[in-house]
Amino acid sequence: MPQKMMVKRYILVFEFVDGDNMDNLLNHKGRFSVEEVVSIMRQVCEALKYAHSMRIVHRDLKLSNVIVSKDGEVKVVDFGIARQLKDTISRLTGRETSGTFAYMAPEQHLGDADFRSDIYSLGVCMYEMLTGELPFKGPDFYLQKEKMAYVPVKEVITDLPDKVNEIINKCLQVDKEKRYQTIDELMEDLRTIM
Repeated sequence: MPQKMMVKRYILVFEFVDGDNMDNLLNHKGRFSVEEVVSIMRQVCEALKYAHSMRIVHRDLKLSNVIVSKDGEVKVVDFGIARQLKDTISRLTGRETSGTFAYMAPEQHLGDADFRSDIYSLGVCMYEMLTGELPFKGPDFYLQKEKMAYVPVKEVITDLPDKVNEIINKCLQVDKEKRYQTIDELMEDLRTIM
C-alpha cells in the first residue's frame, strides 16, 4: 500500500492596523516634537525589548516599519521581511548583510548584526523624526558611519534638550561596545527626558 505524502502548509496571519507608517507621517508633518519622538520611541523600544528577549534581531528597523494606529498605538512590523531582504542582498552581492543602508548599523554592512544593531537603527529613526533628515545621506553610507560624519542633532535643533542629543549620539556610535548594550538601557535614558 503506497504511503501518503504529507504536505506541510504554512499560513501567515497579519494584524490589520488602521493607521499609517512613520515615514508617511513624517512626510506630512515635516518633523516631530521631542515629546512625540520620546512617546513613539518608548513604544518601539517595548516591541524590540520583547523581540530581543525572544532572541530576534529586527535587522531592518526604519520609519516605514513603524506603524501608528489611529488610536496612537505603535506597531513594529516586517520582521520576516528583514530576513528576506538579507537573503536577497546576500545572493546579489555575495556578502552576508541585511537592512536598509541609510538605517543599518555599520557592522551590518560587513555582515554582522546583533541587538545593538537595532539600537543603532533607533538612533537613525530618532534623528530623522526630529530633524526631517537622515543623519547619513550616502552614497558611501559605511564610510560616513565609520567616521560618524553627521551633523549633531543639537546643531540642527538648537533648543533641543542636551539629553536627547546624548541619547542619539550614543545610539549612533560606530563601535557597538560604546552604544547602549540593551534596549532597557536606552529606555531608562528616554524616561529621563519627560
